[in-house]
Amino acid sequence: MSSLSCASLFPEMPASRQLLPPLPQGFIYQPEFISEAEERRMLREIRAIALRTAVWNGYAAKRRIASFALSESVPETYKADPNKGSATLSDNPRQRDDGTVESKPVQTEAAPAWMKELSERVADFLGYERGSICHALLTEYPPGAPIGWHRDSPPHRSIIGLSLGSDCTFRLRPQFETQRNRSSVISFQAEARSLYEMAGASRSRWQHSIAPVKRQRWSITMRTI
Repeated sequence: MSSLSCASLFPEMPASRQLLPPLPQGFIYQPEFISEAEERRMLREIRAIALRTAVWNGYAAKRRIASFALSESVPETYKADPNKGSATLSDNPRQRDDGTVESKPVQTEAAPAWMKELSERVADFLGYERGSICHALLTEYPPGAPIGWHRDSPPHRSIIGLSLGSDCTFRLRPQFETQRNRSSVISFQAEARSLYEMAGASRSRWQHSIAPVKRQRWSITMRTI
């Protein structure tokens, strides 16, 4: 493993306020990717977006989401089959007797102009062609909301996340149980306004999770295909 904080690759960008642990191959972390003023403007735009409760295997999560297409390579309905363990949405997350909630497929809408501009800026920074970032998932984390251990769907080559509103504890562990031990979990603070990318081994051989957040947080998770 090697530490890949972007500060060494892009010396003009701010360095992290924390001492980062060694990170898996292909993982890039860049603090202060956007300014505080840009963050405030994005949060104003985000608060005007209709978010719906995320549902996983019939059970409501603590998070609310909205799905956006950044290019024509994303189908109209994104990860929308509830019979395959995909995320669905609920307008009314009232539990049935068995604890499940009524939900419907995730409908992917055209991304607003500011989000497309953000994706182009991210692509330029990471060395991707503009338009190669095809999808964005906007997620709201209220205080106490986590996201459990997982690895994102295989079709996506790279997973890129922008943190907004507050910091969170970002965790990584090997994908396969046989490679795990007490010291195999990597943990660091994904700071507000920071950007991360998971590509290469960090994308294919590692899982990630987010510990319950202390303050309200939003993320924009972008994917290449």
